[in-house]
Amino acid sequence: GTTRLWQYHLHYFSYLDRLSVRQALSLLLDWVDLNPPGMAPGWEPYPISLRLRAWIEWLAVHYTDIEPQIRARLLHSIAQQAEWLAQIPELHLQGNHLLENAISLTWVGLRVRGPHADRWFQLGWQLLVNEVASQILRDGMHEERSPAYHATITHALMRLANLARVVGGERGGA
Repeated sequence: GTTRLWQYHLHYFSYLDRLSVRQALSLLLDWVDLNPPGMAPGWEPYPISLRLRAWIEWLAVHYTDIEPQIRARLLHSIAQQAEWLAQIPELHLQGNHLLENAISLTWVGLRVRGPHADRWFQLGWQLLVNEVASQILRDGMHEERSPAYHATITHALMRLANLARVVGGERGGA
């Protein structure tokens, strides 16, 4: 009975850092159990994009607090979500949705190791370069001239740049 926008917000997991490790793990594992691949709205590209970054950041902070088998299960879900996103970026919508898809694919490609991480990074980076050139105007503002979009995208790009600075050397200068 909730709106689609509210459902999207719940699937972003932007609230993880406000929860105890136990509460967060419970929600993460519930999500994995109750949201099989393809189930809307959680497996739509935009919620995947924001959720991937939230989960990866949270796991980076709490990595040693989590039992290895639970950690493996969450990392498997992250890989599934990244692969799903790589197959269905929002090319039809473009705009801020596609830019978020690009940021997240680049992000997960930088942060995750595995057979597909380089491909996610390359796809994300290619989309990112194209979309930044297309969506960020000469004055630095987002093309929609919305302060909210501008702030959101700027923040995401700054966080991605910081991640690339920290992890890039580990990845061979990515």
